[in-house]
Amino acid sequence: MRTCWHLSAIYADCNRVARRALWQELLVLKNSLNGPWIVCGDFNITRYPSGKTNCHRLSGAMEEFSSCIEELQLVDPPLLGGSFTWRRGEDHSCASRIDRILHCAEWGDNFTHIKQSCLPKMASDHNPIILSCGGEEWKKSYFKFEIWWLEVEGFKDRVKEWWASFQVNGRPGYILAEKLKMLKVKLKEWSKVNRGNWKQRKEDILNQISKWETVQEQRPLTDDELIQKTHLAMEFEEVVKKEEIAWKQRSRIQWLKHGDKNTKNFHRIATSHKRFNSLEQLEVDGATIKDPDSIKNAVQKFCEGIYKETEQWRPGLRLHDVSRITEEGQIWLQRPFEEEEIMECLKQCAMEKAPGPDGFPMVFLQTFWGILKEDIINTIKVFHSKQTFEEKF
Repeated sequence: MRTCWHLSAIYADCNRVARRALWQELLVLKNSLNGPWIVCGDFNITRYPSGKTNCHRLSGAMEEFSSCIEELQLVDPPLLGGSFTWRRGEDHSCASRIDRILHCAEWGDNFTHIKQSCLPKMASDHNPIILSCGGEEWKKSYFKFEIWWLEVEGFKDRVKEWWASFQVNGRPGYILAEKLKMLKVKLKEWSKVNRGNWKQRKEDILNQISKWETVQEQRPLTDDELIQKTHLAMEFEEVVKKEEIAWKQRSRIQWLKHGDKNTKNFHRIATSHKRFNSLEQLEVDGATIKDPDSIKNAVQKFCEGIYKETEQWRPGLRLHDVSRITEEGQIWLQRPFEEEEIMECLKQCAMEKAPGPDGFPMVFLQTFWGILKEDIINTIKVFHSKQTFEEKF
């Protein structure tokens, strides 16, 4: 099925008052359109001082333009390939970004890897810009503990049973790492059966409710039938709640609470993260590389060398006439970690945040602390005594 979309080509006036009339016209136009919308062209105004040479002040005209974009609920993707789209004179002493392509949030729902690029200019003093979509390399998905799983009836008891069944021998850190690895396998198997196809599940429930309402128009429902209809309504609310939790986790928003009915907003933010979370090219030792495998190898090599020391000599530190803590204070600072300290650290961390790439967020550690604490505390004790973590971490 083809989707109808709309494009508005803009050539704005240099006069600020005339542009205000254009902004109002666009606001009226938005309410009459149905479907994805693109607004592009020469707006004859920048959004920020950085979009114009020798500009250090945010003007009222810039604020009006930005306010218009926000009211239209349009997305202004970053410009790749250059900072300006218009230049005057051979020396380009005057340059600005007055040309841009804006798209609605619905456009981002239908297309992936959206980018706005600046192309070389020829005869005109404007650079052509292009909006491209797609072309994103498929990536194998990694495991991530879904917070909405905690809302599924019987899930917590199942996790406790799985954890108790794992038998691993070795160092404490190795045991913890292996148990988490084994738990991932169980969770992946379980999630295949309890997959969160929210849209389909909501439609199924609403269809069942609609059938009962059709029957109710013809005759009164029995007590058992009323109970079934009520249970369907309650199930629908549960599905909506789990969907909201899932998209909130993907959006990585921390300042909103569950129940704020922001599922659509969470979905769009998560889609935006996915769209911009990619590298198209990378400059390494003065050379630009675009091959995906070469980019991966370069990033891996860089990260591996971050914490490697290249210098053999270190400056000495000699302190004279400074206050020092007592011997008792030194012993207290170096004492073994206590369970209360570890638990307090967990409570202070954001629930949706993960401490590492294992995919388990802090809420998992907080929720299942009762079954995890023995393995975690034993691992931390070894770290305290040997100052090293298991390599598997």
